[in-house]
Amino acid sequence: MLILLNRNFLFISAIIIGLLFGDRLVVFSSLNLPILILIMTFSMIELNILELLVIRKVYKQAVSGILLNHFLFSIIILAAGFLITDDESMRAGFVLCAASPPGIGIIPFTYILSGNVKFSAIAVFWSFIASLLITPFLIDFFIQENLISTEKIAIMLTELILIPLAAGQLLRRLKAERVSRKLHSPVVNIGFAIIFAIMIGINRNSLLSGGYFFLKALIVSFISVFGLAVIIKLYLKTTKIPVPVKKSVILLGTIKNSIFAATAGFSLLNRTAAIPGLVLSIVIIFYLMMVEKICYFDN
Repeated sequence: MLILLNRNFLFISAIIIGLLFGDRLVVFSSLNLPILILIMTFSMIELNILELLVIRKVYKQAVSGILLNHFLFSIIILAAGFLITDDESMRAGFVLCAASPPGIGIIPFTYILSGNVKFSAIAVFWSFIASLLITPFLIDFFIQENLISTEKIAIMLTELILIPLAAGQLLRRLKAERVSRKLHSPVVNIGFAIIFAIMIGINRNSLLSGGYFFLKALIVSFISVFGLAVIIKLYLKTTKIPVPVKKSVILLGTIKNSIFAATAGFSLLNRTAAIPGLVLSIVIIFYLMMVEKICYFDN
């Protein structure tokens, strides 16, 4: 029974199921949003929503999140991506990865790693707010097409942050924190495994036909996630920042909403433009399987 709840077993199984069943998993795609909302609700149940909105108390976390996720990660993936290829569609795909909002996995995995959930939640919340300006600007600047509207980012913010926050506040009032702590890890691991399987299945043909582009995207994604994680960790080791905050910082600097990038590339441009987001998603899956070791610090 324990092996069925093991994150690595679940995530590897998700990849295999996605590759085996392919497009047949499209019938389950409607499950993605409610599962993400459930995951985020369990991750935010112990937060006080009012604490996210007092600017004078949260500006440090907010600025940290924006700098780590929107600037540091974006600079690395754009620099690596533009150096490794001159294909316009591939470059557009890397721009979409850089322009994407923060990864939804940041908050639940901060909880799992005993990081500073409040720090991560504030940083992700305000980074999403910043996405309303940054995402359309980056896409317009590099691709010169109005592909992503501010309205779409606002809808994503509402669905994946505001609704779970409100649901979490309701559960707080119902004194459900103790139950949520017991169920949190299984809900997060199983939920993400289902989403990964569906995502990989729907996009199997794009992945398998990527060829040389797939390899280039793999190199760039590895540098942007694992390479950046190592650099951030080495720097954090020289500081006296509390360990829970260090874990939050690493996650904030290395996890983007790659599903958003892949979907935007495929639906708004072409299959080649979707490859960077798809490959980044797979790299993040393996990253999350090893995230405890990556975020480990000697006290």
